[in-house]
Amino acid sequence: MPNTIHFPKLFRGIYAEREARYGPLILEARASLSKLGSHADAGTMLRYQILENPQPSFLLIPFMFLAAADMTGGVKKEHRDYLPTILLFSELWAVADDTVDRSLTRSDRLTFPARFGDASAVPFALLLAGIIAEQSAYHPQLSALVRSHYQEFFALEVWERANIYPEPSVFPEWLRRRYMQATLATELALNAAAIISGTELWPREAVILFSAVGQDVDDIVNLIECRVLDGENDDLQSGIVTRPLLLAIENVPDLLPRVLRLWSEYRDAELDHPSIRVVQTRRDEVTKRTRDLYTGIRDDVVKYGVPQTIEHCAHEVERAETMPTAFRSLTIQLAQAFADRLHRTVDRRAA
Repeated sequence: MPNTIHFPKLFRGIYAEREARYGPLILEARASLSKLGSHADAGTMLRYQILENPQPSFLLIPFMFLAAADMTGGVKKEHRDYLPTILLFSELWAVADDTVDRSLTRSDRLTFPARFGDASAVPFALLLAGIIAEQSAYHPQLSALVRSHYQEFFALEVWERANIYPEPSVFPEWLRRRYMQATLATELALNAAAIISGTELWPREAVILFSAVGQDVDDIVNLIECRVLDGENDDLQSGIVTRPLLLAIENVPDLLPRVLRLWSEYRDAELDHPSIRVVQTRRDEVTKRTRDLYTGIRDDVVKYGVPQTIEHCAHEVERAETMPTAFRSLTIQLAQAFADRLHRTVDRRAA
């Protein structure tokens, strides 16, 4: 197991400020997960997904957990004891997301379903879910939080897979559910910290606010930085509904039929539910023959959808000032950290 973790360097603000303090706690938490090797039948998979990854999945989530603990009196031993469970949650979300999204790589490594196959993804996710439930059972309120989270989060994942490359009538609901997936993940971490601290739970409105900002920023980065060049999925080619896309469609009359034409090509390539590796091969083939169509769509989304989405994010960061007093400071800091990530992305593109 590597004795270091590559923390994201593109996020500053609260994340950069607290890395020196939180980093060792996260390393300690991951080291404690080495005992999971006792699940001998899944030992190789557990090591690959959890112990050998130089950049654990959704690494900002444990930062949020620790920051929420700090907000309510400091990081206690009980928080440190539950931090490994938060890391397991992050990997559970990654396995689910990567399987549904047909993602080949994450942080320059093969995703779990790409490495071990779709047939292993469901039982492995259930193994993680069972371990998490067991590690949460000592606290009735934590246990209830976990059960509720499972029902909401995985229902959203099932719905997303059933609505791949959606029709226009589904677009608004698609975006709402996309935001809710991000909200549920961050809400779990924040409320787990609150439960352990013995304080009130986070108002969902506050969590939705900075989670939606974070999702919008991620979607803009996917466009501007062409993350597909780093092996990640391209949202436009994957049938993902985003705010930049919807705002661009509102401003460009002929954009919607072009998007639907592009998506029909990709949808046809996945009708027989192929493996992730086959999906990527077929998507590459579609990409080659639709390059001009895709380029025109992407240019319009960047030109018309991105600026309005940036304005929306700025408004949401300002609205963080209206959150309940007990949660206001951390809500603002988290939203601003995402906004800073966006500004530096846009600044680099302009340069």
